[in-house]
Amino acid sequence: MAASARRRRPRRRRNRTRRMVPFERDWMLAKSAEVGLTDGLAGSALLNSIETRVPPRGVGRENWHRERLCIVLLMRHLAKHAPRLFPGSLIQQQAPDFVFRPYDGQAVLAIEHTDAGSSSFQSGMDEFAHKPSPRGFFSFDPGRVAGEEVEIGFRSDLLEAIVRKSKPKFWQHAPMGSRKVLLVSDQIEGSDFIEDQDARSMVGNIFAECVMRVPAIDAVALIRGDRRVLTSTGTNDLAP
Repeated sequence: MAASARRRRPRRRRNRTRRMVPFERDWMLAKSAEVGLTDGLAGSALLNSIETRVPPRGVGRENWHRERLCIVLLMRHLAKHAPRLFPGSLIQQQAPDFVFRPYDGQAVLAIEHTDAGSSSFQSGMDEFAHKPSPRGFFSFDPGRVAGEEVEIGFRSDLLEAIVRKSKPKFWQHAPMGSRKVLLVSDQIEGSDFIEDQDARSMVGNIFAECVMRVPAIDAVALIRGDRRVLTSTGTNDLAP
């Protein structure tokens, strides 16, 4: 048989699709991604093993770093205080940023992330990151951000974040009947001068005051630092 008549075997195309690792950069920035979260000790161990480090400003920090920190802390919080929600599936998407769907058919949580804090303060922090100042590095004068001024600023910035994220466009892909949770990263100027117990009380009061104005949101979870979760429900349980 002539060589030209021989059938050539089709070349196998290598599958170059790289598997996304949950909570890593590609997964966090994908249009849609999903990971299963188990219950019990195994689930808690998995959540505790996830990298949540946020690089310093000006040293490789991207928005998804803080978003990852916040969603992982919230999942750890729920695993501890609302374990009946697990096992479940966490979906990374858009509008809202995440959906957590318990496998047993309980109410779904639609979760939208945002920062609370003035844009001018955030810009200032970015601009002065790693720049020398008379005190070594850029810092704020505690005398200018103390007492009632701090509390007023805290209330104002948190309220602004809640009202801003209450717009329907941020929840347009939330499952019908889901419980909408606003996940807020505390980036408020002078917030370090407010104790957690006072911040928790203010979160609840602020949410109660504006709940009639923002019916689109059912609960607020405020992330402070790299491990603290304060909620608007008055308890540690965001579940219905």
